[in-house]
Amino acid sequence: MKELSVYDFDKTIYNGETLNDFYRFYLTKKPWKIYTVFFQLWYFLLYVLKIISLEKLKEKFLRFLNGESISDIKDLTGKFWEKREKKINPWVKDEVLKNKTETEILVAISASPTFIIADKLKSMGFDVVIGTDFLFEGEIFHSHITTKNCKNIEKVRRMDKWAENSSIEYRIVNFYSDSIADKPLFDLADNKYWVKKGLLEKGMPQKKTFIDRLFWK
Repeated sequence: MKELSVYDFDKTIYNGETLNDFYRFYLTKKPWKIYTVFFQLWYFLLYVLKIISLEKLKEKFLRFLNGESISDIKDLTGKFWEKREKKINPWVKDEVLKNKTETEILVAISASPTFIIADKLKSMGFDVVIGTDFLFEGEIFHSHITTKNCKNIEKVRRMDKWAENSSIEYRIVNFYSDSIADKPLFDLADNKYWVKKGLLEKGMPQKKTFIDRLFWK
């Protein structure tokens, strides 16, 4: 039985919404793609009207990266995190060090695209990063999700799949999140930590936020 400390990412480790911030950063590097803003607003409206799913919204949103190579995206994400380092919540570093003494494996699990967050989290000491995966075909990015959106009960399914593939059983000792959407993981954890406006509190949120209601699944 492996003992784990598990973290959500957006609004937990990172005090913001990664995908939105990355998109704004991307436009500063390639401002001629500003026209994609109009498509983003259109896709969001279709989602709000329940015409497309959250997975389809993410696929449509990330079309701005279509045709980019793996190396170009790695370069972009590296520069992005250099600019956004200050948005990592200040308590995270000490908490991770404490987790290293208390538990065996540190896991970050997020609905954010894995390719944006993985390298940053590995550099922070996380052993396992689970996110929403996208297709790279022949070294080129395609805005096609190859997993389900990694949120709510899907996070437990992804944890279970990771454990099965690693031939281990696990126990979540510590879990950190800003959102009641993560209740399935909160329910599995011995110690529950709620991140509210960037600050760490003991316990878990009791109601859905506006973002939870909008992006519950």
